[in-house]
This record gives sequence, C-alpha cells and structure tokens, in this order.
Amino acid sequence: MAILWAESFGKYGLYEKKAQDDLWYYLDGVGSGWSLQTSTVRTGTHTITTNWDASYIKRVLGVAATTVGVGFNLWTPSLPSIPNAAPILILRDSSSLTNISLDIQTTGAIQVYRGDNHNGGAGVKIAESTTHCIGTNRFQRVELKAVIHGSTGSVEVRVNGVTVASASNVDTHASDAESLGSGTPDPSVSEVSFPGRGDLSTAFFPTIDDIVVWDGTGSYNNDFIGDQRVYALAPNGDTAQADWTALSGSGFSNIDEADPDEDTSYLYAAAPGSPNTLTSEFDLENLPVSSGSVAAVIACSRVRKDVAGLVEFQHGLVSGASESKGAVRPCDPVYIFKEDVFETDPASGVAFTPSDVNSLKIQINRTT
Repeated sequence: MAILWAESFGKYGLYEKKAQDDLWYYLDGVGSGWSLQTSTVRTGTHTITTNWDASYIKRVLGVAATTVGVGFNLWTPSLPSIPNAAPILILRDSSSLTNISLDIQTTGAIQVYRGDNHNGGAGVKIAESTTHCIGTNRFQRVELKAVIHGSTGSVEVRVNGVTVASASNVDTHASDAESLGSGTPDPSVSEVSFPGRGDLSTAFFPTIDDIVVWDGTGSYNNDFIGDQRVYALAPNGDTAQADWTALSGSGFSNIDEADPDEDTSYLYAAAPGSPNTLTSEFDLENLPVSSGSVAAVIACSRVRKDVAGLVEFQHGLVSGASESKGAVRPCDPVYIFKEDVFETDPASGVAFTPSDVNSLKIQINRTT
C-alpha cells in the first residue's frame, strides 16, 4: 500500500474532540489553536485552520517510512512578516523529533530544513525556492516528498504541480540539536504535523484541506500524485445484506450524518454466532465528478463496544460480485474512527474510476 491516509475534515462536524479520537492529536479547542470551520473550504463542507500561535496538530502515519510524501491544499490571508516563523509542515519520527520542516518565508518563498528552524532551532537549510511561490487568499497545492538518510537523502517540493525546491544526495536525518529534541531522531518518518506557529501581527493563519499522505511502497500512488480532492461520501441506501440492527428507521439513516451524533442514532450487532461474521452493506452517494481517476477509496466508520471482552470490526468494499476486506480491528469502549485504504477496485484489480466508485457498496462486519 502506498496511500496511508487522506483527510478533508468532513466527518467531524465542528467538534474538534471527535477529530482527536484516534486520528489527530494535540488539536486545541475552538478559540485556542486549530479549529474546524466551514467558511474557507476547498472540498466538501469543512476544513481546519489555525487561529492562535504555537499550536499544532499531528497524525501518525501508521508505519515508519524512509520515503514519505505529503500533499495538501494551503490557503492563507497573508504572508508572515517575521522570517523563520512560519513552518507549515513538519515530518517527525516515532518520538515526535523533527527530521524535516517546510517553511514559508516573508517573500512567499519555500524553504526546507533538516530539523527545526524556528523557536531558536539549529535546523540546516537543505533546499529553497528561488522565487515567490506561495500566494495569499487562494488555495494552492503543496506536495513534499522526502527520503530520510544520513547522506543520500533527498527532498522535493512542488506547488501546483511545479517543482519549486529540491535537493538530492544530502543529509536529511536531523541531529539532536537540529530537531530541538532530547535525542537523535530515527532515520524515518512516523507522523506529520501542521504547525500553527503563525505571525499574529499579520494574521498568518493557514487553512489546510485535502491532505493525502503516501509512502514509497506498493504499485500505486508511491510517488507524486498531484492535486487531489478528498470527498466524504455517506451511505444513502440499504441492501438485502443487513445483519446489523438499526436503532430506529432505515439502516443507512442511522449512519449518514456528517457530524457523528454518538448514541442518538446507530447500528448495532450482537456477538456473532453461526455464521461467525455479521455483515451489512450499504449503497453510497455518488462522487460529484464523472471524469478523471480515483487514487483510492478509504472506508471510515466510528465504532465502539458496549460489552466486556474482545469485539472486532472489519470494513469491506463490494464491487459487483467481488469484495475486498480491510484489517480486523479490536473495538474500544469509546467511539473511535476505523479506516481502511483500498487503492484498487475489487472487481477489476486496477485503479478506480468515478463510475467504479459510484457502483460500490460499503460493508461493515462484526467478526468477534
């Protein structure tokens, strides 16, 4: 697998705590740090922006990758007025120590540092754009690819598909001093962070949307994949495969809200008997586009258990007579998001088209 996860912030409503449930960390509440909002959005209904200084959000990759790419759309009302004060993306190891940081300068230029170059950091500049490449009051696609290595590492930054900064055969593995941490970072990336260390005097409050994170493995999406939009599609119809029980009304209507309503409406499944898996399948909304390619489909559910003992959950995608299943995961006694990435159509074994996506059914399974 190459795409590790993607995010458009369309599944949390305006409640930041839901974003913190197993996906995002260190997300401050409304009015102090980062907040979900609906006013400046590129795709869907929601995105996230910073409204304070010295805060950040992070999400783990799920792997320790030596090659990692992060693409996102950036909107800012202004450029920073203070040099070296506006990192917009940081690649950290499993101990949250920085290997690579991507900064915007007062001119709109991009700089890439080994380690941190803010708050008194001793980061070392390894690449920069020669001209202004970040503008204001519009979304721009920013992609960073980094290979972490002590001597043969590399970085490349593209803005709207054009390479603006790059370096190869360089040291991209930060030292203790460069990373502002207590210990040398691992020569890998385990999490990505979007800092909110903006310049308050000029309201440098970046908004981030349509994030896609990938590594260098697999046969699909293992290198720059260009501009992407991340759509949140809700269930919109029941099928004959309906082992789960609806709290009330139709099955899909209990799980189709953009802002999860916890125990107000839901589906539930008792312990499986024989057969040993309880399965329900649902039709999905159509994509709002009809042409182009689809990099991946990510199944996402918000799940909890209400009994003692092991309870396990599994996603599936159904395409015609074929299905693909995700990992079997244990459930927690509190609601947690579960996600699985599918990069190919179960029926054809190749990348999805919009038509393929429109014909899919999402499957939920209680396996234990």
